[in-house]
Amino acid sequence: MTENPEPQDFVAEVAAGYDAVGDDYYRYCRSEPSAVVEKYGRLILDGIVQDGSVLELGCGNGLPTTQKLAQKFDVTALDFSQKQIEKARQNVAGPRFLHADMSTVEFPEGHFDGVIAFY
Repeated sequence: MTENPEPQDFVAEVAAGYDAVGDDYYRYCRSEPSAVVEKYGRLILDGIVQDGSVLELGCGNGLPTTQKLAQKFDVTALDFSQKQIEKARQNVAGPRFLHADMSTVEFPEGHFDGVIAFY
């Protein structure tokens, strides 16, 4: 009987993938603007009170979504890619950036007025 291999750390594996391809992914997404992202982004921008508190899950390099959110809200943005968090901190001033796994991070109940996540 063959033993099962050790469970892989899929979160670390995917985060490493974003570390490696994040710049290319950003260029690809920006070359094809998404009507869906614009539509749902507007819902957040128009649906939460000015200066409200917003949590962005999977902020990537901060462009363009975190940047837009930061113009109107108190933003906490997180990503599990350390490289993308570093880029986001360079690209956008103001938000609190957290290197964290969205599936395990915890915040107090009712802490945010809205939560946004794309892709």
